[in-house]
Amino acid sequence: MKNFVLEVLNGEFKGRRFPVKPGGIKLGRSSANDVAIPDIELSRSHCIFEMYGEGVLKVTDLASANGTRVNGNDIGSKSVELKPDDVVEVGDTRIRIAQEKPEAPAEAKDRAKDRSKDKPLVIIPDKDKPEEEKPKATAKERMRQILWGATVGMLVLAFAVVLLSTEEMGTESPRKQRYSTGTRSLSAEEDAPEPADRISFSYERVVADSKGIFRLYVTLEDEDSMRVVLDEVGDSPRHINEPKTIKAKSLAVLREIFDEADLDKLDSEYRGPDSEPPVLNSVELEYSIGAGKKPKRILIVNFPEPKGFKLFAKKLETFVNTEMDLTALAYNADQLLEMARSAAAAGATKYEDRDVSEGNLYASVKAYEEAIMYLKTINPKPKEYGEYLERLEASRNELDARHQELVFEATHAKKNRDWEGAKAKYRQIMELVSDRSDERYQQAGIELGEVEKRLKKGGR
Repeated sequence: MKNFVLEVLNGEFKGRRFPVKPGGIKLGRSSANDVAIPDIELSRSHCIFEMYGEGVLKVTDLASANGTRVNGNDIGSKSVELKPDDVVEVGDTRIRIAQEKPEAPAEAKDRAKDRSKDKPLVIIPDKDKPEEEKPKATAKERMRQILWGATVGMLVLAFAVVLLSTEEMGTESPRKQRYSTGTRSLSAEEDAPEPADRISFSYERVVADSKGIFRLYVTLEDEDSMRVVLDEVGDSPRHINEPKTIKAKSLAVLREIFDEADLDKLDSEYRGPDSEPPVLNSVELEYSIGAGKKPKRILIVNFPEPKGFKLFAKKLETFVNTEMDLTALAYNADQLLEMARSAAAAGATKYEDRDVSEGNLYASVKAYEEAIMYLKTINPKPKEYGEYLERLEASRNELDARHQELVFEATHAKKNRDWEGAKAKYRQIMELVSDRSDERYQQAGIELGEVEKRLKKGGR
């Protein structure tokens, strides 16, 4: 696997270098990104650098306001492959793509030894005091120590990447912005008054064993903004960091989930014995409902979840999966890839038959969107990902062109008072965009209603 590095060439962070992780790097102005740069010309989430297959780095613009350029060329919505010494321009910031030579095994071993000297929680004995002989650990105990050490190390590494990308830039992570250090109490948000029924919460589930680590973190960052962070380390590593604005109806459902659980009756901590072989299975919830309420923290470690909490956790995670469109979390990488291929095959068939029925082109767009949704949690991205993005763009462009053509023809018919002709065109638009929630469908429906009124009045 090639080791790519993003090197900032100008601005406040000139000279800073950011290694590209297997899960990719999201870059923008917001501190929620993996790399946050205070460039006013950047969008909050501007672009993402992702690894494809073995050693292929690509950049994709995230519908930013000012676009992303590679070697002076605007990349539009395409994912563009990057090579060493390519220059990526985002806002007023220029970034060079560098490539580092992988460490030789001997060098990596020496570096690991050097790092081991700085490990935390290591007690250095007094040189003047004779060292007491310690009983030798049994094979079972050594296995437990090795596994727990590896688990903690992998967690620390995963969390450190997130913290460094925010704290090194002079900003705080979303979790630190919401909670004060040490006391873990909710911040006063500049003493601004809160609604009486406002919910603030963070929810974290961690499962770690010899096969890997799974971490799900959900937080309601603002009154109507939810963020989900997922990290999975193992045979099929995955990483997502997704924000979304939550609608009022959804917030009402979330409030019901908290109210029905009656969490205030539960204890603050549940701890069970270490399992054999050693694993880590923990759930942590911190929440506050209403203005002036102190937050409550519920921690469950290696212990069966209380009945009330278990049902609450299931409802909350289902709500999150639905709201954030993260149904892919229930499947492994091989299953997701197979599902993506099936959806893409359906998209290709609908695209080929786009002249048979007006709705096939729209169905093709939806099928490719589904395929990409299945693959967005897989890192590095499979080779099909870029191909599906290109097919999606082609289907969308043709759909937009066909929609504009029909709108022009319908408008022209209305101007010529050809009400029957206009009626037929608006119906075609509604067949073309068959989703009733789509604005284009709704607008065509409004126009069709007006035309039908004209026809009832004899075309006046």
